[in-house]
Amino acid sequence: MRKVPVTVLSRCQRFDLKRIEIEVLMEHLAGIVASENAEAAQAALALIARSAEGSVRDALSILDRAIAYGSGKVEAGSLRELLGLADRSRIFDLLETVLSGDAGGALSSLDQLNRDGAEPGQVITDLADAVHVVTVVKAAGEASADPAASEAERGRAADLAKRLAMPVLARAWQMLLKGHDEVRNSPRPLAAADMVLVRLAYAADLPPPGEIARMLKEGESAGDNGARESRSAPASDPKPAHAESTVHIENAVQVESENPEPAPAPSPEVVPEQLALNSFEDLLALVDTKRNLKLKKVLLDQIRLVHFKPGNLEFNPLDTAPRDFAQELMRKLRAWTGRVWIVAVSDEEGAEPLGIKLRAERLDQKERELNEVRAHPAVKEVLQHFPDAQIAEVRSTSPDTTDSDVDDEPQRFTEDGTN
Repeated sequence: MRKVPVTVLSRCQRFDLKRIEIEVLMEHLAGIVASENAEAAQAALALIARSAEGSVRDALSILDRAIAYGSGKVEAGSLRELLGLADRSRIFDLLETVLSGDAGGALSSLDQLNRDGAEPGQVITDLADAVHVVTVVKAAGEASADPAASEAERGRAADLAKRLAMPVLARAWQMLLKGHDEVRNSPRPLAAADMVLVRLAYAADLPPPGEIARMLKEGESAGDNGARESRSAPASDPKPAHAESTVHIENAVQVESENPEPAPAPSPEVVPEQLALNSFEDLLALVDTKRNLKLKKVLLDQIRLVHFKPGNLEFNPLDTAPRDFAQELMRKLRAWTGRVWIVAVSDEEGAEPLGIKLRAERLDQKERELNEVRAHPAVKEVLQHFPDAQIAEVRSTSPDTTDSDVDDEPQRFTEDGTN
């Protein structure tokens, strides 16, 4: 409408159509069913109203197909088959299974739903809807639950809202939204849906960003606690379905746990002694000692230092800085210094790259040396005889060099300014 000129809009009659609430739409559909001498269960009418998303035209179209499909009798089961929907209670079962980290159980449930007629893309959509319902209940209370949902569905949503954290629900929502597009555009929808559930299951134990930051700050204490817990577990207990994902989680946050099996003490080459770096210059000296030219170039020319203290470094990256530089620097500092470093990207502008400052200082030093040479009496005399000559370079001399040695090196001063 905004692209239409105002002169045209002023001569048009405008109707802003709003979506109909689910309860109102269900009552309207119930009146139509009665006038058509058909039968429809309340659960079936709720499914139609929810699938229509507030559109009366879409709801009437679905109702007409459902009456013809059921020979005058509209039931929830036959309607799900018609629309390719899954049982709502089974969707909550699948959601609970996948968020508990049980990838195998989630794949089996999806396969069974697909065998019963549910489309893979629709299952992912229903899972996203279920996550939305649980999130709304957790954020605004049980009174905000879907009015078209049954008592059993409201109970399941309230139960999951109590047991699931808000960061977990938000992450599941984002992953399902992305997965929906993958399933819709994939030539193999069922396989794509399988991969979405596997990713969701293996991310179930992944801590939220705030927890990751806390674990990084605590450093080795987090890894020690995890190792003690793994050693205290009975050997006869079966390995949980999400145990493998825990290994991936520890790798993702770069917290190295101890080997649960007894191991010999590591040699000094494996576990370095803690090395104190009290300034950014000390860090550059360490990188230079390790001969890591790539890391040194980034530190000198591609970042702006914001804050530095032992164990903590904040920087503002330039456009040329690698995206994974913070993670790479953390790994290197952990290996070189024997302690955990927090390397963070800051929005503050910070100081200019140190490489620019060092090059400017070298240029100033070179200019001072040239000025000192120009002020030398012997050099002044040479420049008087050769006014077009230029001083190209200043080289250090041995301590026993005298002033007369300057006259013995005419190759430094040439007519064309070269040496």
